[in-house]
Parts: sequence; structure tokens; C-alpha cells
Amino acid sequence: MLDQPRGTQRYQPRRPSDEQRLLRKMRRLARQRPRFGADRIHKLERIEKTQNARSAGLLITPFQSKIGNVVSCVEGGSQC
Repeated sequence: MLDQPRGTQRYQPRRPSDEQRLLRKMRRLARQRPRFGADRIHKLERIEKTQNARSAGLLITPFQSKIGNVVSCVEGGSQC
């Protein structure tokens, strides 16, 4: 052999269980909006997922920027 571990020869890639569902959903969105690229389709899917979670009553924390509150610094706010 080629001095490879046995595990390398026997490796079977495994996909996450929800990947097929996600691919079907992204393909459906791509058919509805053919001019959208993959990044925009992914963003649509995330928005749809967020809306479904909110309607189910799940708590979703808003995204917080690592930069901080840039607007208050530009306008001369007290946090600068």
C-alpha cells in the first residue's frame, strides 16, 4: 500500500440529515427567482427560517455588530 491509515481507505462521507431538505428548498427558491445567485438565495432561506421561528414563538436574538454602534460615534454620541 501507500502507507495510508486503514481509515482513509474506508472513509465514507456523510451528509447532514437536513441537507437534502435544504437543497430542495434552495432549488425551489432558485426556480422562483432565476436571476438570484447562491448568496442571495441563501439569504432568502435564512429570512424565511427566521420568520417561521418567530411565528412559532421561538426567541431569536438579534445580530450584534462587532464594530459597535458606529452611528452614535459619527453623530458625536456619548459612546465615542
